Amino acid sequence: MRNQLTIYRRHTNSCTKGYRQNHRIYKPQTPKALKVDCGCPIVADGSLRHVLGRIQREGTGTNDWSEAEYVKAQWETWGQFTDPNPKMIVNPTMDEAISKFQEHIAFKNLEASTRQDFDQFFRLRMLPFCSAQKVKELRFFDDAPLVRDCINSWRRAKDGKPLAADTKRAELERFRTFLSWSVANGWLKANHAKAKDLSVRTAPPTKKFGMNPHEEEWVFESITRLVDNYGRTGQRNAHETLAFTLILRHSGLRISDVTKLDHSEVVPRAKGTGWAIRVMAQKKTKDWVYIPLEDQAYQALQSLPFKGERDGKKYWFYTGAGSMRTAVKTWRKRVTRLFTLALIDHAGTPLLDEFGKPRRFEHHVTPHSWRHTFAISHLNAGTDIKIVSRWLGHASVAVTEKHYGHANQSTLIALEDAYDESNRRQKEARTKADGAKPAVKVVSIRKRKRV
Repeated sequence: MRNQLTIYRRHTNSCTKGYRQNHRIYKPQTPKALKVDCGCPIVADGSLRHVLGRIQREGTGTNDWSEAEYVKAQWETWGQFTDPNPKMIVNPTMDEAISKFQEHIAFKNLEASTRQDFDQFFRLRMLPFCSAQKVKELRFFDDAPLVRDCINSWRRAKDGKPLAADTKRAELERFRTFLSWSVANGWLKANHAKAKDLSVRTAPPTKKFGMNPHEEEWVFESITRLVDNYGRTGQRNAHETLAFTLILRHSGLRISDVTKLDHSEVVPRAKGTGWAIRVMAQKKTKDWVYIPLEDQAYQALQSLPFKGERDGKKYWFYTGAGSMRTAVKTWRKRVTRLFTLALIDHAGTPLLDEFGKPRRFEHHVTPHSWRHTFAISHLNAGTDIKIVSRWLGHASVAVTEKHYGHANQSTLIALEDAYDESNRRQKEARTKADGAKPAVKVVSIRKRKRV
């Protein structure tokens, strides 16, 4: 056999340009063709000496055309796939396959959070299972029962309980993505994680609840009792916490977005008076969120000196040193502590509510409860749900309705009004119909006498 290979992209389900799966596209030769090119794996077809049969869909291990050309030339020079080749792995170990996949998603410039999710998936799901089952090579995942055993082994790290439906569905999607990529590289014959009976049913949406006005007062009052390292109240830590909490309450932003809020994201309002926040708070839609900033929250923010600076951005709640993830975790702890402090005094004695009973929040509270409080309070004030959805950065109004429809008082009132109006129209229609009917003539029928 003579050495001759053809390289092309073999598109996957996750193709960035939307090409159908297994569709081929060859090396672009013009600027127009280069513009419509994607980042799917490049594979090779052809015949080589010392190899029985035709080589089909052999992964080159790269998405770059130049590197693929180099690999193709090496294979044609060596004449067989069995020769040593540092750029090609024929039967990868689990560590090699995972490492190559992580290089692949880094090449595609995915969000840092997405790469962290995949890293956590491998660390908490795949590698522990492979270690327990002594699976060292990726090829073992061509066995459907092994794939099922892997999925069934997933548990929560903290208590060993089964994963929640939403978590399991997300992890299963990552598993499918990894196996699909391995199939595209020619390392696996099939993706057994795509079996229909492995799909996780969508769990019904959990109802979201915020805090009542008097519960909000408890939390803000607890900020006045915060002490610094010297036991003093009213110091910088209290001012920082107050500004942070006010922005959470009056903007509806997630705690991560408030932590990384910088000076460029606080902008003048469009009408010329007042201020607003404009942030890229929706990762999925890649859309900006514009929220007018309440005066009290703005004044509390402006009274703070900048805490740090990084890459030309000045931050109020981030020092600029260390990872942003650590800063978010620290602020989450600080805000969570307020909910505990709102229920007790300095001596740890439970505080009493207006009825003389120990304080208790009506619903479970977390830092994210401020976002729910923001949404529900505006909806109950009669704000159009489309506007609230834009403030929250939801992909559609349906998402907002799903989360907060149960607590939207204005929606319930509108439903009642629509019901009453519909009944009124039905009564009017019946009245008109009765008035248009002709008078009915009553005819008496004599009974026939029996003989």
